[in-house]
Amino acid sequence: MLGHLKPHTCSLPSASQKAYKNYYCSICSSLRKQNNVSYTLFINNELTLVLLALQPYFKSQAITPKEAQTRCPAMGFTKKNAISLHPAVDKAAQLSVLLGWIKVTDWAYDRPHFAKGLLRRHLDHKTQPIFDKLPLTFQQVIQDYIQLTQSSTPSFEALVNQSGELSYQMVQEIGRYTKVPPRKLEKMSALFRGCGQLILLTDHLVDLTKDRQKQQYNPIISLVNQQGLHWDEAYYTIKHQFNEENHRLRSLLRYMEDKKVVHPNFAQAFRASLRQMEQQIIQHKPDFIADHFVFSEEEAPLMVKNECCDAGCCECCGEGCCECSCESCACESCSCGTGNCCSCEGTACCCCDSASGDGGGDADAGGGDDFSGFAEDLTIDGLDGDSGKKKKPEDEKPPNVDDSLSQGSE
Repeated sequence: MLGHLKPHTCSLPSASQKAYKNYYCSICSSLRKQNNVSYTLFINNELTLVLLALQPYFKSQAITPKEAQTRCPAMGFTKKNAISLHPAVDKAAQLSVLLGWIKVTDWAYDRPHFAKGLLRRHLDHKTQPIFDKLPLTFQQVIQDYIQLTQSSTPSFEALVNQSGELSYQMVQEIGRYTKVPPRKLEKMSALFRGCGQLILLTDHLVDLTKDRQKQQYNPIISLVNQQGLHWDEAYYTIKHQFNEENHRLRSLLRYMEDKKVVHPNFAQAFRASLRQMEQQIIQHKPDFIADHFVFSEEEAPLMVKNECCDAGCCECCGEGCCECSCESCACESCSCGTGNCCSCEGTACCCCDSASGDGGGDADAGGGDDFSGFAEDLTIDGLDGDSGKKKKPEDEKPPNVDDSLSQGSE
């Protein structure tokens, strides 16, 4: 939950890099204002992306007459960075602390220690007012998630679903402080629900060696011990689940970008975050796990982008992706489009979209004139009774915003 959904910002175009840094620093500033400098340890990368996704819907609620700045603690407070002042940023900062509390609670339960217990009790007191102000549905999701993580034999599918639901509720909560149309908010929430599931899958794939050593729960270990699967088959069963969800999220992101649900700045940062997760899994693959695994004779080797390079079917371009000629790719039905960057998903090799969505321009991080067209809602069948009706922007009622949230920063 903390750390996996983080883009390698150096690889982003300047506009996306600037926008991501703006909201990262904004959360940091709000954490210090609402708490103290030590709380900057709870900055959450997923919530930074949530703010970036909601960026086009901040414009009508702008409360800063000029560009705000904050001193950077990472630079010894000697450098100032631009930030955005908005109630949604303050809510994201509060949820960052809440997610940190969930992490510490799980950490203290797995390996009890006096210092861990002391930190947990401090955060119990700190997060209780935040928790009490959340909708009852969100509160129940948090309680169910903690209960699952503290079970010695949790249902893995339930754990994956609950992790996704936790991310879903976070987007819904922050969205209340913007003017994003309901259907677009639902699509964003669905995207981050998949992220929550992907983060949990990444956790278990990355932590396999550590979990074996510390005898902690890991679904891969459970598949070996309870179902008698070989280590390779167990590992790639979870990896296959990761690949499928990864592919689904990339497809959903393309749809959302086409429909102007999200800005290219966010799309670029989100794709970079997915690539970073893929790299983490590759880098942490245990030595006792085979490089590739075939579930049946009909299936091609299970690979994702970059693993094609390891298999010798693609030539690494040196930028964290593969230059693939398609004809020499070992995956079936290779359908590279623009960019010649392949991502093998199970039996099909499909373009990873690295070349798409780069037309965001240098839109400023606070919401400039490049956000035209985002105010309109879109029709999503099945979300409500008006499946065939497109809501007009003026039909949308602004959400109730908690005026107690801070209106500024240092």
